[in-house]
Amino acid sequence: MVFVSTLNTEGEGHDRPSMALPNNQDALIQAVAAVNKKTIVVLNNGTPVDMRPWIDQVPGLLEAWYPGQEGGNAIASILFGDVNPSGKLPTTLGARREDYPDFGNFPGVKNRVAYQEGIYVGYRHFDKENIAPLFPFGFGLSYTTFEYGPLQLSQPTLDPQGKVAVSLDVKNTGSRAGEEIVELYIHDPSPKIDKPVRELKGFAKIALAPGEKKTVSIPVTPRDLAYFDVPGKQWKADAGDYEIQVGASSRDIRQKANVHLASTFTEAVPLSVDQLALNGGFGKDADVDIAAGKTAQASSMVDTFGAENAIDADDTTHWSSQPGGPQWLAVDLGKTATIDRVRLFWTEEYALGYALQVSNDGNTWTDVAKTSKGMGDVEWVRFAPTPARWVRVLANQPGKKDAGYSLNSFEVYGAKE
Repeated sequence: MVFVSTLNTEGEGHDRPSMALPNNQDALIQAVAAVNKKTIVVLNNGTPVDMRPWIDQVPGLLEAWYPGQEGGNAIASILFGDVNPSGKLPTTLGARREDYPDFGNFPGVKNRVAYQEGIYVGYRHFDKENIAPLFPFGFGLSYTTFEYGPLQLSQPTLDPQGKVAVSLDVKNTGSRAGEEIVELYIHDPSPKIDKPVRELKGFAKIALAPGEKKTVSIPVTPRDLAYFDVPGKQWKADAGDYEIQVGASSRDIRQKANVHLASTFTEAVPLSVDQLALNGGFGKDADVDIAAGKTAQASSMVDTFGAENAIDADDTTHWSSQPGGPQWLAVDLGKTATIDRVRLFWTEEYALGYALQVSNDGNTWTDVAKTSKGMGDVEWVRFAPTPARWVRVLANQPGKKDAGYSLNSFEVYGAKE
């Protein structure tokens, strides 16, 4: 058994100069394997390593990553057979540095890197370029084996607002109890835009005794078939046939079945992080914040941190609410305006769940956007152009337990002509 590591060659703030193991560890593995044909290599590393010098000379390889202070016990339990391993790779391990999508772009020139790979990272790149990985995404061995039965769909046609249950039987065909992770991918055989060959959309883990068989069911919705339609600023799945692929890794597809999307599916995306490319080019200085300096009200406040602090065009001041219950901050624009986006700049006390609402009288409110997955910091909320005099954020789920809500800035922008 040989333990090897990337030692002190990687970490925060610096990268490894190459994929090679440092300090002649390749030669160490080769020397041990030459006299012991049952050598097992254990890798302690945070990033892929070049295994070509020795991978064909050893019968066993355990990717331990950086397992922490209990790593020794966990590794021993696997190597001595006390535990049956069931982990799957969360990344693709390529054979060569040249096989990876960022090769030729990273580290860039003068500290500037061009991310030319676009959506083709990880297994998407290896599939698109038809590059055989050393170990594919989702791969992982067990001390037992599993058999996948045919796919069964709850229905062959998927409505834009519907759901299909994809089911199959998985049987443990070995002599050891074990756990298997069943992976579900979607393949679009006739894409209208450039798409990956397949995309992981679901998975399920099951435990099986020797000879035991269980049914696994994974739901598929139209959103799982969708791509991001940049011009439409929405998720979109074109009507037509899609292939559901189920397997043990991205390169070990065991079963396939077709599902038909009855009509085109779209889903608006009101929330995104403050990244101009995702927001149609709108930034803080793109036009005028029409809420700045107007009249604001709030459901509650802490000390002197009143509602007016969120609309004073100053990101260093803030409004803070009391903890507990739904809390809101509303601004009166003074007159009706057609608006289509709001910028929220949260302090550490952000909202995980909230709705953006509009009103023409300050009493009757209508949702224009809502989420249960708020991200904090700066969030741009986009929605269809809507006439409104009042705009309100209604927070109903805090990001921090037992905390209130606090906004540095609440900005409102009018729709572009």
